[in-house]
This record gives sequence, C-alpha cells and structure tokens, in this order.
Amino acid sequence: MRRIIKQTEPALLTQERADGNSYAGLRSATRQAMQSQLCEEQGYLCCFCESAIEPDGAVMKIAHFVPQSYDRSLALTWCNLFGACYGNEPRPAKSDSESIGRHPDPSADPGLHCDAKQGPLRLDDRLRPDLLAADLLRFHPDGTIDSVDLDLSQELHAKLNLNHRRLVHNRIKALDELIAAERATKIPAAELIQRVPDDHGRLSAYLSFLLAMTTG
Repeated sequence: MRRIIKQTEPALLTQERADGNSYAGLRSATRQAMQSQLCEEQGYLCCFCESAIEPDGAVMKIAHFVPQSYDRSLALTWCNLFGACYGNEPRPAKSDSESIGRHPDPSADPGLHCDAKQGPLRLDDRLRPDLLAADLLRFHPDGTIDSVDLDLSQELHAKLNLNHRRLVHNRIKALDELIAAERATKIPAAELIQRVPDDHGRLSAYLSFLLAMTTG
C-alpha cells in the first residue's frame, strides 16, 4: 500500500449523483471514466497490493473503502473509491462490468486478497489509501508486509491478506528483476525505479516494497 492523492472526481460521476443513480446503475461511460481516473491517481497500481491494473473492468474493479453494505451513502463518494485488482476473484466477461464476490464469506477464503478478501468488513480508517501515514507500514526482505501497529498488522492479514503467497512471490520476483536490471545497466536500482513511469504515469508494480528494499 502507498499514499494516494485523490483528484477531483469525474464530471460524469457528479452527474450520476445529481440524477439520483445508484452505484449498481452507473452508466457504462461513467464507470469507464472512473476506472481511468483511478488508474491515473494510483499510477496504475492496485490500491492495496500494488499489482498492476488497467482501466478496464476485466482487469480492475472499483473498490469501496467503506463497503456499500456498511454505509451505502458513500457508494458514490469519490474519496471512498479506489482502483483494486480482483484478488483472485473470478473476472467478468465484459470490460465495463465488475464481478461480485462468489464466496459467501470472503474473510474465510484464504485464496482471496485485497478488496475481494475484505468483502463487507470495515477497515481501520488509518489504512485508507489517501490518508495513509508515512512509515505506518513495513516491508521485509522476505516479501512480507506488516505494520508498526499490531492491530493494523492483523487487519492487513485477516481483512486484506496482503501476505498471500502469490503476492509475496511477485514482490520477490520484481526485486530480483530490478537487481538484474541494475547489474546489466550499471544504474542504481533506486534510480531505475524513478525512470519507470511511462507517458501515462504507470509505476513499477510493488513499488513500495521495491523502494523499501533499495533505499536506506
């Protein structure tokens, strides 16, 4: 997880609220505009695990930090909306739709992570991506993540499953690839990371872990 700076919401979302529409009833163009802006805000990284996402409903989902089942009044509130990966949930066939949790109790499914794992559970507000304090989370050489706060460490594990074995493997793989690039180019890894954003602002997947491992 990394701090995300929220921008002004898409005008189409403002119009949806003015029209009295619900989240489930969002127009296709609105959903696509929201996906695009979320990706831009987040550097095309999942708000939780920092895996790569793209502005397409078949690749990412729009996550509600405060679940709709907990507070439906925040369903169309921009500061409550973030872009997330599917976290091992089945993906929808159509790019302008989103899958819904297939497991009756996401928190009991060890195969899920991120928003898919969270399900209807409320997260500690300190984990809200746009409010995330510096140094609140810790990244370790074995690819795992925790917090200086024991309660938050439990939330990262039980509600988001951010130490899912696939995520740990992918973090280590990303670091190995970065180190290999450093050796091949003779350019320090920390400098290579800063060169990664492309013209659209795509950041390196698992960026926070890579930065923690390559900066003193």
